[in-house]
Amino acid sequence: MRQAVARRQEWFASRQDLAALQSRGFRGWHAGANLPHFDAPEVTQFLTLRLADTLPRSSLETARSPAMDPAQLQSLDQRLDAGLGVCWLRQPEIAQLSQDTLLKFHGNQCQILAWVIMPNHVHTIVRIESRS
Repeated sequence: MRQAVARRQEWFASRQDLAALQSRGFRGWHAGANLPHFDAPEVTQFLTLRLADTLPRSSLETARSPAMDPAQLQSLDQRLDAGLGVCWLRQPEIAQLSQDTLLKFHGNQCQILAWVIMPNHVHTIVRIESRS
């Protein structure tokens, strides 16, 4: 995975002034604990946040594979949508707290363009704000 992140960072850096971005607190492509991450200004991203018990371990191993194909991604989405786990977000109070937390960052660090709260996960479209 680290090699895949390094290739993505090389591609990104060849099109951007990476040092200038890093001086503003952005990292470009980098490896997190489990999956690659991308951090740059004025980029729109689709994010899925899920509860810990939403997917079986075999699905998580598939998701961490740098060679995941579209069919595997669709299968992963179907498993997520199956509503596995406790589904805490089905409770209105917890869903509201999650929405309030998500919107806390709107207009400050990012623009929340769209979101949906499912019983066991959240989808959002976010545009990262430029930092001075």
